[in-house]
Amino acid sequence: MRVLVFLLLFVLPAASCYKILVSVPKFGFSHMQTMGKLADILVEAGHDVTFLMPVDVPIPQNGTELAKVVLVPTTDAINEIMGHAMKSGAVANLWTHSANSKQGIMWSTDMIGQVSYHNTKNLIDNKALVQQMKDEKFDIGITELFDFSGLAFFEVIGLKNVMGAHTTSVFEGTLMATGAPILPSFVPASQTFTDDSGSILSRLNNLYMTYWSYQFQNKIQSFAQKALDEHYEKGKAPKIWNLVSDITWFFVNSDPIFDFPKPLPQNIVEIAGISVPEIKPVGKEWDEILSKRSKNVLVSFGSIASPTTMPEAVKKSIVDAFAAFPDVTFIWKYDDTESKLTAHLDNVHIVKWMPQNDLLADKRISMFWTHGGMGSLMESAQKSVPLVVVPIFGDQMRNAQIAKRHGVALIYDKMDLSNTKKLIGALKEVLENPEYKKSAELLARILATERFSPRQKIIDTVEMAGRFGQMPRWTSAGKEFSFLKYFNLDLVIIAVFIFFLSIVSTVLLIRHLLAKLGFSGDKEKSE
Repeated sequence: MRVLVFLLLFVLPAASCYKILVSVPKFGFSHMQTMGKLADILVEAGHDVTFLMPVDVPIPQNGTELAKVVLVPTTDAINEIMGHAMKSGAVANLWTHSANSKQGIMWSTDMIGQVSYHNTKNLIDNKALVQQMKDEKFDIGITELFDFSGLAFFEVIGLKNVMGAHTTSVFEGTLMATGAPILPSFVPASQTFTDDSGSILSRLNNLYMTYWSYQFQNKIQSFAQKALDEHYEKGKAPKIWNLVSDITWFFVNSDPIFDFPKPLPQNIVEIAGISVPEIKPVGKEWDEILSKRSKNVLVSFGSIASPTTMPEAVKKSIVDAFAAFPDVTFIWKYDDTESKLTAHLDNVHIVKWMPQNDLLADKRISMFWTHGGMGSLMESAQKSVPLVVVPIFGDQMRNAQIAKRHGVALIYDKMDLSNTKKLIGALKEVLENPEYKKSAELLARILATERFSPRQKIIDTVEMAGRFGQMPRWTSAGKEFSFLKYFNLDLVIIAVFIFFLSIVSTVLLIRHLLAKLGFSGDKEKSE
């Protein structure tokens, strides 16, 4: 026994336990799920993690299973904003505008921005909560740079050792604030529908969408900035973008093998796949459904864009498309399970919830018809399931292009969902063309290759931040550059100036020489 104690004390490496505060609003399930899994990984690594959640939407889950949860009750203002958005505002109208546009990016900024303002006020003006969190003396704060209320709260409680996170690919505002490269010539923006072909049209579209992707994040942060400005004395409020610039480490929900090739500095750590749960065998009910036909298709458009808010013409078109494949079973995640929409079809099962990851792992699944959220794409990519992707908003357009680039997906425009003939053709293409399945199987094998796991990246990075705090030496000097300097536009201006100065000087010199040689225009006129 003494020998065992000796080994435990002296032979095994000692690890420090850090007190960590993770902040994410209870708003989008995928955001909560990714941040919650990050928190759980840190708890399993032996750290003391508190999960701070301003409640915006009454979602039953918290995202985390192991961390201590502190829920901050919602306000009447937030309830009113979200209620309007769900019934007749931004969320309710998601199916009525193109994803491949400025509106596909900016559709939610006013809603999210207003919620961010109230979340920030609700946190930083809550004196009891501020004091409670101050007394905890946290070593590290981790917050998503989407709502910005967590970053503002960390500043108010004096928590300076902050780590940023994105549950999507990294946003342009974060890249600008940290001096990381933005290369719209061949790296698609965080919320773009373009590819990386480098064609003139692709680069022009990507430049346009890069600008609006930046404005998406910038507009939301302006609401949190307003709340900070109101909290501090006039002129003394810290600037949100300055707080982002001070951050050393960032986690982003992308995978270097799955994503577009891109340059990222070492302080931006890619962790995609952490929210993919362990596979469990499907239950008897699901087994019976999958056994009815040789082909099975999952249909799910995520947790925000409800199919119940689709225009009636779109619903009818989808149902007619289902009817065109009587030998295929469709499992459709649809909020209204009492709906008689597909009552006349025996090959369609409407469900309010499905064990998506477990079903995707079943070899009887032939295709996944999805909105293209990163969580859904990683789940299907790991399990070699071909896709029809209908991007609805945000990063889903970019995600769809990634899947298409790997040859595993067909992208279908949501504005064409009412075109039944075209929709049937798209479904038939993926169901019957074996190349999609071959590409999916290859991608799954590549992703299964043993690599440095996202889980270990998180643990190592957080523990390094706990030991050394903020480390400016590992951030880019570009974060201090002006817009002109960042993109070398000052050098272009200088080069253009020198070029024209050279031309003017050359012309004047030639005129002077000609005059010396007697070729003056004035002399010819006098003669």
